[in-house]
Amino acid sequence: MNEIGVAVVGGGRIGIMHAQIVARLPQARLVGVVIRSGERSALDAAGLGDARVFGDLDDAMEAADAVLIAASSDAHVELIRRAARAGKHILCEKPVAFEAASIDALHAQISDSAASGVVIQVGFNRRFDPDFSRLRGMLRERALGRLYLLHIVNMDPRRPPMAFIPRSGGMFRDFNVHDFDMLAALTGERIAEVYARGANLVDDEIGRLGDIDTAVISLRMSGGALASVSCSRETNCGYDQRIEALGEKGALRAGNLRSHGVVSDSAAGSLRANPLPDFIARYRDSYEHQALAFLAAVRAGELPADLPGLRDAAAAVRTAQAAQQSMNENRPVILER
Repeated sequence: MNEIGVAVVGGGRIGIMHAQIVARLPQARLVGVVIRSGERSALDAAGLGDARVFGDLDDAMEAADAVLIAASSDAHVELIRRAARAGKHILCEKPVAFEAASIDALHAQISDSAASGVVIQVGFNRRFDPDFSRLRGMLRERALGRLYLLHIVNMDPRRPPMAFIPRSGGMFRDFNVHDFDMLAALTGERIAEVYARGANLVDDEIGRLGDIDTAVISLRMSGGALASVSCSRETNCGYDQRIEALGEKGALRAGNLRSHGVVSDSAAGSLRANPLPDFIARYRDSYEHQALAFLAAVRAGELPADLPGLRDAAAAVRTAQAAQQSMNENRPVILER
């Protein structure tokens, strides 16, 4: 297999970004983009005006070796099922489904069918961020000795459009699945217990739509370390993304990325650039590294153990469900093995 033909499903902001990445990778060939009517202008604006447009996944798969799914979350399971049935390798955006049982059932169905030979990777792109990846390697090599604490800060620069909230699956499933996956990936352990508190402090309309916009989540890892996640739908000062680990030999920190690192000191005070403005700017490298890892897995014919698959997606969503239950019932929730 020379260039791997990839069809991207989804013409929204993240789908367009994925199509741009695939189009510039020498290891891949952008077969085209499956979009809804009216989304063509987004391709033109993104410099993808020459990309072939498909109205249906089946048409796109006729010319593709692999499918990159970046459609709305509620469509992921059926799209994965169709692509796997057609023998196409799959990279699907998180969370795959809003219920862990749906992901478990999908995994069992694919494993028991002729589709079991396809590579299915889930888009937990933060695993591929260079700083987070380095921190993960150091933790796995026990640079801190026994791990005591992990803290993740995950805060969006701006609240999402209100139309997105009812179909998002809720903050824990849409937003914090990244954090739950990162905790497992950083430690190599499962999340054993979760206690979540949430509130509406950014926008009361989010609450009227049935979701929260601010949360603090306390967790216990299966190895005993304690973890916490602080998250908000809006900072107004950039995309705040930080991880800190504390252990018996010291601490590790991965801080925010900024447009530049110059600090200006004057009589008026100190000034530095805000964190990068959005997830595409912040995680540009991680999305490309993720795509390269997927293409390598396709060439190898199997998903390596350190890449996120359906089992990892189910574990993250299961934690999200437990966080929702914890908040609703105001108590810690133990996760079953």
